[in-house]
Amino acid sequence: RIDAILKGWAEVESSGRFGDWSLVVAASGSETDGLKQLAAALGLKRVEFTGFVDSATLGRLYADSRVFVSVPRSDATSISLLEAMGHGCFPLLSNLPANGEWTIDGLNGAIAEDVGRLGPELCRAMARAEDDGALQAIAEMNRGLVAAKALHQANMAGFAALYRELV
Repeated sequence: RIDAILKGWAEVESSGRFGDWSLVVAASGSETDGLKQLAAALGLKRVEFTGFVDSATLGRLYADSRVFVSVPRSDATSISLLEAMGHGCFPLLSNLPANGEWTIDGLNGAIAEDVGRLGPELCRAMARAEDDGALQAIAEMNRGLVAAKALHQANMAGFAALYRELV
């Protein structure tokens, strides 16, 4: 729901806060042209549509970012979420069971209960991520979660231990 993110971003831009922040949409698809038109209609000044980017460029985008926003209606665990958490981004997510496995609202990210009111949620997430100490603590927690629960080596070791126990 990138359209909802753009509408929320319009509230950020009009708030007068976060003047040095920008929104990067690093994806492309059949809705891209319509989303660019929506951004223009909303008068957005600080939005960049990069289109598809290679993994090295995506890594740099994550590393340069403080907040990662993903608010789909349905999804399993998103690889993008894990990548963003691994790079230290503060996640702002829709309220889905899969997201609840990775993010506890107010602890290591934020859950947007009402995507129609994403503007205030974005402002809260961005304010939290502006605090270097708070963001560092969240990043360390999230990197630990990704390392423990999502990396291949850790998962394979757990699987092997379970297999040995069953044998």
